[in-house]
Amino acid sequence: MRCSFWALLLALACAACAPKADDAAEVAGRTAKLYYDALLDGKYDVFVAGIDRHLGEQHDYDVQLLANAKMFVGKQEELHQGIASFEVSRVVCGDSAHAANVFLQVHYADSTQELIVVPMVARDDVWLMR
Repeated sequence: MRCSFWALLLALACAACAPKADDAAEVAGRTAKLYYDALLDGKYDVFVAGIDRHLGEQHDYDVQLLANAKMFVGKQEELHQGIASFEVSRVVCGDSAHAANVFLQVHYADSTQELIVVPMVARDDVWLMR
């Protein structure tokens, strides 16, 4: 499946960029930003592939998630003239280092900002959005 390829490619890129294998917070933060940067770049399939949904081959559900991602970006165009960028503000890891909350600062084109929380989970050494 095309989405799986992009998710694997993204995960490998994150692993290659990671300064230390044991720095879960850094890897989780970079991965969340990469997923949201893909959303910003119109690569909705990459964004959806980064969602931990445990549903296997659910084509209809993936189509709905893709549509929701596109609608979200469109709504931000209406409300804020679009999204300018995402920036990792901070990351809080759980005790096991397999779960984290990534705080992303959303910079909108109209100069407003918003802080969002992206819950992340590590599955088989790949960070996915919950």
